Amino acid sequence: MVTVDRLVSTARQGSHFGLVRTGMVSSLVLGFGCPSDDGGGAQGSTGSDTTAAETAASTSSSSGGTSSSSGMATGADTTAGESTGEVPLPARVAVTADWKARSLSVIDLDALASGARTRDEIVARTLDLSEYAPGPLQVELVPGSTRAVVSISPGFFAGFVGNLIDAGDVEQDGTLLVVDLETEEVTEIATMHVPMGIAITPDGTRAFTANYGLDDPAGSTLSVIDLETNTVLDEVEVGVRPEQVSLDSEGNVGLLNVVDTGAIRAFEVGDPAGTLSPPLEIGSDPSDVAFIPGTTFAVATNSLNPSNYVVLDVSDPAALVQVVEGPAALGSFYAVASIPGTDDVLLTSTDFITTTLWRETIGEDGTPIDGWQIITKGTSFPLGVALSVADELAFVPLPGTNELQVASLDGKESVVIPWQDEVGPSYVAVAD
Repeated sequence: MVTVDRLVSTARQGSHFGLVRTGMVSSLVLGFGCPSDDGGGAQGSTGSDTTAAETAASTSSSSGGTSSSSGMATGADTTAGESTGEVPLPARVAVTADWKARSLSVIDLDALASGARTRDEIVARTLDLSEYAPGPLQVELVPGSTRAVVSISPGFFAGFVGNLIDAGDVEQDGTLLVVDLETEEVTEIATMHVPMGIAITPDGTRAFTANYGLDDPAGSTLSVIDLETNTVLDEVEVGVRPEQVSLDSEGNVGLLNVVDTGAIRAFEVGDPAGTLSPPLEIGSDPSDVAFIPGTTFAVATNSLNPSNYVVLDVSDPAALVQVVEGPAALGSFYAVASIPGTDDVLLTSTDFITTTLWRETIGEDGTPIDGWQIITKGTSFPLGVALSVADELAFVPLPGTNELQVASLDGKESVVIPWQDEVGPSYVAVAD
């Protein structure tokens, strides 16, 4: 048996609870080649309960805006948070919100596709946001542009969860930024409450923020942002502590969670205030939400009581219906994202000893169908999971262990890349 500090393994669904681990754990990182490459990486079997790792390595203002190759990680880059200056923007990018490093890191997806597997090899540019405390918590990319919308926020990392991931003192401050990744111009937009989750319409003209707020005051609004003028168009009261917001693939309907009522609410993008649905209670701590394109279903996660996910019928956004209750996790579910061109979703769960990436299929009647799991040892709490369909990859931020996980969508291969010394990355966005 391999004795390591960290463990990445793959397992069939259902084996999570029966996986036996012994000993101290050192560093085990699974490498992989390009999506079409059948070799060169440690594989996870889809026909057995667990797969032992085959490859091990030691790793060491107002509502208006105001401008202002080895496959193995070899160590964390400590320059996160320092601007890299005038470096050309790659043709295809992903961006990490580096939270307590107070920076954004721009990933060159072509470098990743060519086999690069260290931070130094794949990060093309780092943008310094050191003046914005406590740091960028979440980020989404504006389609058809070089801009990113960024929430500067403590989220819920100032409390119990933050203590578990060693966040330390977290400043009670925040704002919304629009950052041009090319020019590095930063525009600040004042929302009614401090934002957390972000969703952007497919045409790039509107952004919606779920405003979680601070310890005091708590947030209770959904902000509607005009991205052509960088102004707030509306502030919609949705209930106390909205965290995440998601739009369907056509940009017509949105979903958001409201923690204090344990509910999910829907709205029409063209008139959020006038079409906000009644709350549908799904648990004591609803978390992330995602639509299943081409179906009438969406998936919402619960972090607590119960820790599971539910499938919703969203055919009538004015009257959401819970169709199926999915399996429970050992720990807390949080992030969910749909995989375009499929009826599948990726989800994350954590028990603060391991973090699990799940792939589940949502059947024709909404019933979940068993998929795979990738289990990563270490205390972290992912707020999101991002996809590059072109590269057949998923990206999971691991604040706490302070790494970026990159996994193949078939669940057979995964690499964990040391990312920074401070807590983060907390979120990833991909321009695919």
